[in-house]
Amino acid sequence: MSSGKKLIFKTLPIFDLKETFTEGEFVPYSIDEKIDFCDNATFDAILILSDGCTYAFRGAYYWKVTNDKIMEGYPRLIQEDWAGLPTHLDAAFAYKDEIVFFKGSKYWKFTTNKIMKDGCPRYIKDGFPGIPDDIDGATPWGKHGYIYFFKGCYYWRYEPNCEHQVKKNYPKLISEVWEGVPDNIDDAILHTNGVLYFFKGVRHYRFNDAKLKTFTEGVFEPYPEYDKIDLCENATVDAIFILSNELTYVFRGPYYWKVEKNKIVEGYPRLIQEDWAGLPIHLDAAFAYKKDQILFFKGSKYWKFTDKKMDDGYPRYIKEGFPGIPDDIDGATPWGKHGYIYFFKGCYYWRYEPNCEHPVKKIYPKLISEVWEGIPDNIDDAILHTNGILYFLKGVRYYRFNDEKLKNEDGYPILSAPLWFGCYPEP
Repeated sequence: MSSGKKLIFKTLPIFDLKETFTEGEFVPYSIDEKIDFCDNATFDAILILSDGCTYAFRGAYYWKVTNDKIMEGYPRLIQEDWAGLPTHLDAAFAYKDEIVFFKGSKYWKFTTNKIMKDGCPRYIKDGFPGIPDDIDGATPWGKHGYIYFFKGCYYWRYEPNCEHQVKKNYPKLISEVWEGVPDNIDDAILHTNGVLYFFKGVRHYRFNDAKLKTFTEGVFEPYPEYDKIDLCENATVDAIFILSNELTYVFRGPYYWKVEKNKIVEGYPRLIQEDWAGLPIHLDAAFAYKKDQILFFKGSKYWKFTDKKMDDGYPRYIKEGFPGIPDDIDGATPWGKHGYIYFFKGCYYWRYEPNCEHPVKKIYPKLISEVWEGIPDNIDDAILHTNGILYFLKGVRYYRFNDEKLKNEDGYPILSAPLWFGCYPEP
């Protein structure tokens, strides 16, 4: 049951805390210090879980927020519920099935049940090499599972699955890439609606990941009209598949498109949540398989749909349904006469043999460059067309694979928008 206070991200709550003493007894956090969250919306750290619950931290206290309302009984003391976690945090984010907190030179990992993981706290330099101490904010962002750290006027991109997690060209200026995002943020949060928000003081900034700039500050709105992505302006995709009737479906962010005869069907894009009940947004990959069953992948889970209806028992964990295949894949596609499925992540690929006792052989993963000549690492997705040709998409371009020569066709990559979506410049 909520307290009835409506919370919009424009007026998030928080307060300054000081240790107070009463005669004869030490009282660390006086009840009088609980400043109304709606009076002062600055905070130290904020995160959101997959169930939509938001947790905001400031000083010695934290709040739980559901359906944009502060839950009854909050704020509560951090020390009461998060044993071992310090107060006055620097940043926090939820990642996979755990929560990561940062303060000074250390970080703490907790389960979603508020239990600190063994071995914590650890030094940032050990767990996140290349990331500085005393950060301002941190958040996962993008389909490749990268984590972005912010401090002052700089940011760092951390790639968990790479040997060198932080490339030598970091840090970079926030202003060079994150247009409209201020320096010295309080924290950042990737919402379950797929939108990235930055917080500073009592205001928030909504980031447009298609145009790489922020919208104006204001009240939280999940999917305003101006947020619709134009595939002709930016043809990058999260996931793509084609059915036996030659209808192609393209997914990006909270939207999807239907494409027929290389033209976007009128009335699209539509919201994923309107037509694919139970399917998350910002997908990792998708493919159609056997009688137009559609499989979607995101993070550690996958979903199976038939005629836009989720099959019973889903979502499931990838490790259970596709043993040997990693989480957070970049792309997946059936290919070849034996019904094998190929999964791609970073610079590696895995071959999955559904009808074998050991579906993934011990020789996997292999480097993409060793077998798929000319195909780049970190693809956005792959698609086996009804014409029998295998295509790979990355950014605004696509690659056409020659399965006889086992290499990318000469003349590729080329722009995706004209051929795939019927986007031609006006004469």
